[in-house]
Amino acid sequence: MIKAFGIFALLMMTAGISKACVGFTGAYSTFRAAAGNYHVIVLEQNDCKAVAVGSFQLDEKTSVVSNEVEPKIFYVDKDHAKMCELTTCRVFTTNRNGLEFAENASLYIDGTTCRYDRVYWSRENTWDLKVTYRLVDSSSACRKYGRMHSVLLKDIKHANY
Repeated sequence: MIKAFGIFALLMMTAGISKACVGFTGAYSTFRAAAGNYHVIVLEQNDCKAVAVGSFQLDEKTSVVSNEVEPKIFYVDKDHAKMCELTTCRVFTTNRNGLEFAENASLYIDGTTCRYDRVYWSRENTWDLKVTYRLVDSSSACRKYGRMHSVLLKDIKHANY
């Protein structure tokens, strides 16, 4: 009886420590047309080990697909870096809502370019992907957005575009 309780307690502690693994496999877009096309990002997740990224253009009127880029593993867990299929990859960690990774780049927000240093992926709902950027730009134009800025990417299979 005591041995069974000890095993149960160990399992409960292990479950409490384990990382969340949110599935992000799908095809997503903001559905903001550029030159008559929607840009669609394709994610293929391999458990919590890696995420492959591809893309294509979707004609906003005819829904014809063009400019397809086959998914390649670009995001990897630190313990699975060898799965990377490109010259360099982003190393992610999981958190209770999804995953996050470091990335020093810029984001265009309402006509303003702001720098960020970290990206968080989470589910907005059952289908959609919420991408949140931690802004580090100290310019007055960027400070008005606060420390975080999120972009919602709609799952193209479940969006009304």
